[in-house]
Amino acid sequence: MRSSRGDATLAAAAQRGGYGVPSDAAEVEQRVAALQRLLGEAGAARALQRWPGILGSSPELLALHLAQWLFFFGDDDNTTTTTTTTSSSSRSSSNESGLRARLAASPQLLAVDAEHLVGNLYELGAMVQAEDLDTFARRAMQLALARPSTLQQKMRRLLLLLNSEGQRAAEAAGAAAAAAAGEDAATASARRRTASLVAPEFSLAQLQAAARRDHRWLAMSSEALQARLLGLQQALGVSMSVAGRLFLKQPSILHKSSSLLQQRIASLQALPGLGQQRAVHVVVAFPALLNLQPEVLQERWQLLQQAAATSPAWQQQLSAMPAATLASILPLSSSRYSRLQQVAACRQQPRRTMRGVLCMSEAAFEAFAGRHLHAPQQSNRATAAAAAAAAAAAGGGRGEMLLDGEG
Repeated sequence: MRSSRGDATLAAAAQRGGYGVPSDAAEVEQRVAALQRLLGEAGAARALQRWPGILGSSPELLALHLAQWLFFFGDDDNTTTTTTTTSSSSRSSSNESGLRARLAASPQLLAVDAEHLVGNLYELGAMVQAEDLDTFARRAMQLALARPSTLQQKMRRLLLLLNSEGQRAAEAAGAAAAAAAGEDAATASARRRTASLVAPEFSLAQLQAAARRDHRWLAMSSEALQARLLGLQQALGVSMSVAGRLFLKQPSILHKSSSLLQQRIASLQALPGLGQQRAVHVVVAFPALLNLQPEVLQERWQLLQQAAATSPAWQQQLSAMPAATLASILPLSSSRYSRLQQVAACRQQPRRTMRGVLCMSEAAFEAFAGRHLHAPQQSNRATAAAAAAAAAAAGGGRGEMLLDGEG
C-alpha cells in the first residue's frame, strides 16, 4: 500500500513542522502505510490533514493506543485490527460515525495513552449530568484532551455572557427607580445591588442540557463562542437573550460561521411574501431551519405559495400562519408537499388546513385521499356517464362529447 501524493506532501510539512517525524523518506512512507492499515486510506488521509504530526509517533505506539480505545469503547467499524490483509477499500467503507472515524477526526488522541484520557470523558459526562456516561464518553471523544475543569470554566464564562444583557437591564432599572424616588447614594447603591440579585434568565443546568444534546461547541474557545453568538445576534437583529435561547434550542447553530448564518438568514428574508420580520420570527421559533440549504427553503416556500393560490382559504391561512406553525412545516419532505398538489388538483377541495394536510401520517393521508380525492372523481365520472346515457337515449347524440369533456 503506497502513500498518495497528498499524503507525501503532508508528511513533508510534518517534517518541517518539528513534530519528530523521521527525516528518512522510506521510513515516513512506512508510517503512512501503517496509519492506513489502522484507519483505512480515507481515515489516514483525514488524520494527516488534521494533524500531520501523527507521523511523529511510531506505528507500534499508534497501534497500542488504537487497541486501548477499542478496549474501552469497542469496535463498531465492522473491521478488524488484527488481520493485516484487510483491504483499505473495505475499511474506508465502514461506518463513518465509528470509532476509527472519530480518531481520524481527532488524531492527537492516538498519540497519547488512552488510559490517561478516558477518565476526562467520564468526568465531563458527570459534569453535564449525562444519564448514560458510556454513550456520552464515546460521542465526546474529541474532548478527551481537555481538562474537565477547563470546560467547566468555559461554560461559566458563556453563562456570564448570556446573562450579561439581563444583568445590565436589571441594574439600570434599579438605578432608574432610585433616581425617581430621590434616594441618597447609599440607598441607591443598595437598590442596584438588590436588583442585580434577580434570578438570571439562563442557568448552568440549561448549558449542561445543551452539552448533552451536542457537545461539540465545548471544543470551541470562549472567544469563538462569543463571536458566533454576537454574529447570530447581529444577523437576526435580536437581543443576546434571544440569541442565547436559539443556541439552547439548537446548539449546532454555533458550528456555522457568522458569514454563513448571515447568508442563510438573508436568503430566508428574501423569500417573496414572507417579510423580513416574519422570517426572523420563523428562525426564532425553529432555528434548525438554518441547517437547511437556501434552495430547499425556497422550493418549499414556492410550493406553499402555489398551493395557496388554488384556494382562497389556503391563501388566507398562509398569510396569517403563525411563525411557529410555518417553521414546523418548512422542513417537511418533498413527498409531504406533493400532497398539497394532489388536494389542489381536486375539483372540490376538502376542508383541510394546509398544515393538516402536510402533517398527517402516511396512513391517515392515504385514508383521507381515498375518501376525498379519488372517490369524488369516480363519482363525478359516474354522474357524467349517466347524464350522457340519458342524453343519448333522448336522441341527442352528444353524450360522448360530454363524457370526453369530463375526462
